[in-house]
Amino acid sequence: MKLSAAQEALARHAGFEDYHELKVVAQRSPTDPRLMLAVFGVRDFKDAIHEDDVFSELDQELEHMLSGAMAETNASEFSIGEYEVESATYEDATGVLKLLQTEVELIRRDCKWSLGEDGVSITSSETDADRDRRDEWKYMAQQQAAESEEHRPSMSMSMSMSMAQALANELKISLEDAELLADAEVTANTSDDGMIYS
Repeated sequence: MKLSAAQEALARHAGFEDYHELKVVAQRSPTDPRLMLAVFGVRDFKDAIHEDDVFSELDQELEHMLSGAMAETNASEFSIGEYEVESATYEDATGVLKLLQTEVELIRRDCKWSLGEDGVSITSSETDADRDRRDEWKYMAQQQAAESEEHRPSMSMSMSMSMAQALANELKISLEDAELLADAEVTANTSDDGMIYS
């Protein structure tokens, strides 16, 4: 097959009219979904985690990495729950795709995605026991707040009473007269040049 015929076949297979269009698009927009699909097998790098055997490799790698923690807690298994790839960067020089937030590195060889050499790093972990303990503390804090709210006089009333008591003491007036003043607006008396004198 001639080179020009191979180029045209490649371009049509990738969804382009001809090789010239493929070249122009590749120069202008290298992450065009048609090019991405032709070269990497995905339209968006974030989708690579779902390709080929990546997820089962990830599952096995995590089981290996977590085996010590599983033994310590007497756990029988783990599961990958919620995960989201926030961003993806592909390094042309090494051919490594870094999926950020999940801290997973993938590599594409022989038209197939797989975990890279440093495939996975665990940045944090949480056991069910940790989660249960946190939920229990949160519940207890809510209970204590509710109980203290029941046994405490209303905030505005207690503040009003303490303000009235303070006014009565300072101005040497009766508590009843001070209660009338307690809700009054406090304003500053200033001189013409802006100094506060009372």
